[in-house]
Amino acid sequence: MTALRPNSCSRYALLRKKTGLIPVLGAALLLVGLAVTAAQAAPPEQSPTTKPSALRGEALWAENCAPCHGVSGRGDGPTAQAAQMANNPPTDFTDRAAARQRSLAAMFTVTKEGRMDRLMPPWSSRLNDDQIWDVVAYAQTFAISPEDVAAGKAVYDAKCAVCHAADGAGAVAGAPDLSDAAAMAAKSPQALVDIVSQGQGEMPGFAEQLSEEERWQVVDYLRTFSYEPISFEGVIAGQVQNATTGQPVGSVEVRLRRWQEDSELSPLTAQADAAGNYRFGGLDTRSQAFYRPEVVYDEVAFPAGFSSFEPGVTQLSLPLNVYEITTSDENIRVARFHFIVIGDQPGFFSVLELYQFSNLGDRAYVGAVNAAGVRETVRMALPAGAQDVLSQGGTMGVDFLETDAGLVATSPVVPGQETFEAAFVYVVPYSDPTLSLDRPLYYDTASVNGLVMDVGAKLVSDKLVFGGERAAQGQTFLQYTAQDLKAGETLTIQLDDLDKVEFAGSSEGADTSTVIPSTGLKQTTLLWVMLGLGALAVAFGLGYPALRPRLMGQGYASENDLARERQRLLLTLARLDQAYAAGQLNQALYQRARARRKAELTEVLRRLQEEGL
Repeated sequence: MTALRPNSCSRYALLRKKTGLIPVLGAALLLVGLAVTAAQAAPPEQSPTTKPSALRGEALWAENCAPCHGVSGRGDGPTAQAAQMANNPPTDFTDRAAARQRSLAAMFTVTKEGRMDRLMPPWSSRLNDDQIWDVVAYAQTFAISPEDVAAGKAVYDAKCAVCHAADGAGAVAGAPDLSDAAAMAAKSPQALVDIVSQGQGEMPGFAEQLSEEERWQVVDYLRTFSYEPISFEGVIAGQVQNATTGQPVGSVEVRLRRWQEDSELSPLTAQADAAGNYRFGGLDTRSQAFYRPEVVYDEVAFPAGFSSFEPGVTQLSLPLNVYEITTSDENIRVARFHFIVIGDQPGFFSVLELYQFSNLGDRAYVGAVNAAGVRETVRMALPAGAQDVLSQGGTMGVDFLETDAGLVATSPVVPGQETFEAAFVYVVPYSDPTLSLDRPLYYDTASVNGLVMDVGAKLVSDKLVFGGERAAQGQTFLQYTAQDLKAGETLTIQLDDLDKVEFAGSSEGADTSTVIPSTGLKQTTLLWVMLGLGALAVAFGLGYPALRPRLMGQGYASENDLARERQRLLLTLARLDQAYAAGQLNQALYQRARARRKAELTEVLRRLQEEGL
């Protein structure tokens, strides 16, 4: 099935003519108006003839619904940012309170017949009835967690199966068939919970025997009898090993951090056996789910890398290494320090920095615990006046702490070359013709690579050497390099002639009479591409080969490139949400940046679907 184009159907042309909608909305209005109540249930003839399949519906959702509702159903797809939708936002299907009032039949009716008052066209000419049942079956799963379904099964087996049978078909006379797709589609979760609580006919009420949470859980489970749910068959397993001694570490608790697209879920825990083997089962293998196991050893948390399941894969092997520790930083080096200075508005510069740390010893460097009880490891200086610091490789306040002198990491630096990275972006306002970006170096630094957008500013440094011009994303950058700098030295970076700079779309010098507030930061597409580390690969030739073709306008080289790009975008979205929640990012910037990343992710998912992945 090919993606719908706005000009491919006359009803979308008519919609644009009547409402003034921009063309990008055309393909993304599926299910916008699904905020309905059980009172709007479909007429009797609107019933599924076979069990709807949430698994089949997932593919339909990615193609037709994600642009408005987002990959995870939050109503935050890229087209949801359009002004025409400000008063008609797409439904947030993760809202449990609202979802519990909707029947599947009501969702079917709105999808098929549309709701023009909510900018929702009818989809009967785009999808057949079975496809609509499938996609609404998938949409309802956004408000249901696998943990609740599993807990509901335990309650059902203990309290309900004796009368309703293990498969819901009924074990005694008069028991309704809970696997009847047509009958169950007409009932909302709230209606079913009311029956479980109060009883009906010969069935007693269970309000006194089951908690409210247990009643909702059992309803989440018994509804799966009437549609084909997405099975959670993913397994992550591995062994905890002390990489310093080469010996397994047994009988320790392993914690699995989980994200659903851009939202972190509650972690899972498992106990490793005596040989250090751990296992997590029943995991979501869909593209928007990713994981990171970690273990605490010697009071230090050692995480593995972020991982996700590739299409068709249900097993992941993730070794989890711990190390003997040291509080001495004598073996810490900066293998590479990269910076990019971007001038896109008068009055301030945006700066992206990437540190790649090496540990030349055989023990993990863990630093020291500060007065607040938080461990501090490697330090990174920021220039005076830096504002709006946003981490790309972790969460501010958790993985990185901002201090008066700059940033400090909280994660250990394990032995090896370039085993720890820190990437972040910040803003430096200016009002004078000269701006200093000087900073002290805390560690021996093997290589410095810098790019400065060529807007007319002059870089002066006694350490950096001009290396020529480089092009990235249609912009010209001036490259500067340095090698073998020592701890204790100051890396001087001074920008002169700022009263003469010219920005895109301006033929006059910058007006620097007032300082533009940091909350006014305008992040261009170029900056956010760089934030995802893509332009760094173009500029410095780093180990990001999967991203180079896209940035150079050549498309994606392989299916693996698409999968890796999907993972990068998921991680970037997660970091944006975490930074915004922590107050590190203003709302306008957050919404613009998130919309761009969402649009890119939607395109990647579309390409993956076209490839059959």
